[in-house]
Amino acid sequence: MGWGIDTILQIIGLVETIFGLIPSVFIVTSNIQCWMKGEIPNSTDHIVTALGFSGIFSAFNNAVMVFLVFSPEMPLLIYILYTVCFTSVYTFCSSCWLTTCLCFIFFMKIINFKPGFFSWIKMKIDSLVPHLILAIEGLSICLSVVYIILYPCVKDVNSTSSSMTNQTSYLLSPDYSTCVFMFGIFSIAIMVATITTGPIIVSLYKHTHRMRRNMGDGDGPSLKVYKRAACTLSSLFILYIISYSLTIAGQLSNDKTLQWIYVIFSNSFPFLQSVILILGNSRLLQKCLEILTKCRQCIYHKDGRVQTVGF
Repeated sequence: MGWGIDTILQIIGLVETIFGLIPSVFIVTSNIQCWMKGEIPNSTDHIVTALGFSGIFSAFNNAVMVFLVFSPEMPLLIYILYTVCFTSVYTFCSSCWLTTCLCFIFFMKIINFKPGFFSWIKMKIDSLVPHLILAIEGLSICLSVVYIILYPCVKDVNSTSSSMTNQTSYLLSPDYSTCVFMFGIFSIAIMVATITTGPIIVSLYKHTHRMRRNMGDGDGPSLKVYKRAACTLSSLFILYIISYSLTIAGQLSNDKTLQWIYVIFSNSFPFLQSVILILGNSRLLQKCLEILTKCRQCIYHKDGRVQTVGF
């Protein structure tokens, strides 16, 4: 018998999960390796590493979801579903608020302030970042617990599958209250991200316009940090807007096609987020290119050796 569309999409989801795990592990291990060598990490490195850990949790969570679809009669399924639900909310809240924190850090570092409260925060921002990360992780755990308690997400359903006749299975059961809860978390984070990212883009535009008018060059080395930060934050902002929109649409809609689009995008989310973070970090990008170059050289060397033997 041929494979159905559901099986094919599940395999695609599993492949996406594997590809999402690789760059997240790369981000975490690269930063840990640098710290072990004695390099002092900056505040953005802390946030990127935390986002890498969040990506790893999200990838493992997606993998469990795929295996649950393949094994609907797994023992203790209802407890596994609750755990998956808890982890999903935790990774969503953690990633969302860590990205907002990253926007805030870039905002404090790039924008110039008059003497006062914001200028004091600008001087203290590096020492405040570890405390912000701990607060975000603690808040994410608390919100996940509240989510599970207030909105039970698992219900019994009678299976109509030929392989599960007269058996009981369990499904996640989101409702409008759940979506309101998620909207409250997301809207506050997006509002803060918008307030902090907007001035960075405006400052970049004004600075570029000023450079072109005075020096005839709007793409000098001094603007690389501005442009990389603006591109990274804008890309993450768009990614989270799409993710949230598809999450709400996929949970509320009964259209199976839309639900599968949501599942496929959710599985690819850790990969997309990690790629954006790597492209936005010059050290990670350089190390990634070095690894890819070494892999390519090994492949060429192996191919050349095989050809020589064959000749």
